Amino acid sequence: MIPTGSVIVYNGDGTKQMTFGEAGEGPGQFGPEWIADGFAVDSKGRIYVTDSSQEVLVFDSDGNYLASITSAGDAELGRAQGPLRIADDTLYVHDGAGHLAVYSIG
Repeated sequence: MIPTGSVIVYNGDGTKQMTFGEAGEGPGQFGPEWIADGFAVDSKGRIYVTDSSQEVLVFDSDGNYLASITSAGDAELGRAQGPLRIADDTLYVHDGAGHLAVYSIG
C-alpha cells in the first residue's frame, strides 16, 4: 500500500528505489488535499516537489526534507503547479495564475 502524501521514486528499469514524504501540515509534509503537480531534480540531486499549495518542497537525494520555497522576493507564490523546470541552477515555477516565479538554487 502506498502511504498518503508520499512520493515514490523508481529507477530506470521500473524498480521502486525509495518512498519519502508524509501527509500532514508541518514543515516538509504534504497537505491533506495534496496532488503532485510537478517534480524536478537539480545537479546536486535535490528533489523539488510542488504540492498544489503555495510552496515547493525541497528534499535531498535520500528524501530528507530540506526547505520550502514559498515566495519570490516581495511576491507570494500562488498555487504552485508543475511541471517544474531547472536549468543552470535556476528553478522555474508556474503558479497557476499566469505567473512564472524564478529562483536561484545554486
